[in-house]
Amino acid sequence: MSAPQLTHKNRYTFGDYLYWTLLLSVPFVSAIISAWRTSVPLVFGYLAILVAMSVALIRFFCIRCPHYGNGKRNRTQCIFQWGIPALFEKRQGPYTKVELGLTIAAGAVIVLLPLTWLRAHLPLLLVYCLSVAVIAATLRRFECTRCIHGHCPSHCAPFGSEDPETAEGTQI
Repeated sequence: MSAPQLTHKNRYTFGDYLYWTLLLSVPFVSAIISAWRTSVPLVFGYLAILVAMSVALIRFFCIRCPHYGNGKRNRTQCIFQWGIPALFEKRQGPYTKVELGLTIAAGAVIVLLPLTWLRAHLPLLLVYCLSVAVIAATLRRFECTRCIHGHCPSHCAPFGSEDPETAEGTQI
């Protein structure tokens, strides 16, 4: 099954953000329900770790993305963040090994940490694993194939990191 013909994704809409937020809510809610059934303090600990890892992702990964801080009043408008001010200085160029390592570590913590308590609730574990797989496949198929961020390690668009202003509308 091949990916449909898509164009560069230079700007995201609020509808894109809502779609991805709803998609991401399935594993998040599964993890929260399972944590709640295990221990109420675990929910708050998980939320604190989730916030810390999200800030780490913004600091070490998002700062080099063309969508970071590109909205009105220097606010981010992407599929994972909407309206959040650019807290860190935007950077250009490829990622350093430290940035990539910290990004992978933060992402792994976000995805793998809930498995420790989800194992006790098999139906929720199944929902969590399937939804994470669907998110990864959807992200790879419909976002990575039309991404304008040429330095992203997941970049697989059949074009380079063109200037977003001149690349708009180019067919894949």
